[in-house]
Amino acid sequence: MLYTFIVVRNALFSQIVIGITANVFLLLFHILKYLLQHRPKPTDLTIAHLALIHLLMLLIRTLQDIDIFGIHDIWDDIACKAVVYLYRLMRNLSVSTTCMLSVLQAITLSPASSFLAKFKLTSPQQSLCCFLILWVFNMFINVRILVSMNGSTNATSGFYFASESCPISPTDHYFKTLFALIGILRDIFLIGFMALFSVYMVTLLCRHKR
Repeated sequence: MLYTFIVVRNALFSQIVIGITANVFLLLFHILKYLLQHRPKPTDLTIAHLALIHLLMLLIRTLQDIDIFGIHDIWDDIACKAVVYLYRLMRNLSVSTTCMLSVLQAITLSPASSFLAKFKLTSPQQSLCCFLILWVFNMFINVRILVSMNGSTNATSGFYFASESCPISPTDHYFKTLFALIGILRDIFLIGFMALFSVYMVTLLCRHKR
């Protein structure tokens, strides 16, 4: 059991280090590309935003899994809620920004005669406005975590979220069902949107090849 624990801990640590390094490189690359280009692409800023979200997600995940590195009893109620709230926020922002990136790529590839041409982003302010809307929307959706989480190590009910010191307290059944349904519908909508625009891009490229 000790050997298995060490292997899992080392594998987790390696994945976190590789992920953080790759996302830092991707973030800096696209920021420099965006700043140095005479006519930067809207997708550059979106990819940089996505890399930043993944970098923050990995750092927050490290805090969540800090028990596996032998550090215990660091959570209080506020810290537990904050860390789990931020992780769920980053996860939802990752899906939302990936969907936005698919839409931007489809708009960029679309011909001038397409109905998507009028949605092309022509200024960084438009991209920043889209990011702000995504942040505000996802921050509101994840408010439920602030009332459903309990960071007390003495909790005897609920189930463990990411560490033994940060369990989720039971909440009203209808409350949990409502927000779970909202989360599922949001993910289905975003993934469906990505699939739709991906098919659209493939169709455009096949038509262009012919």
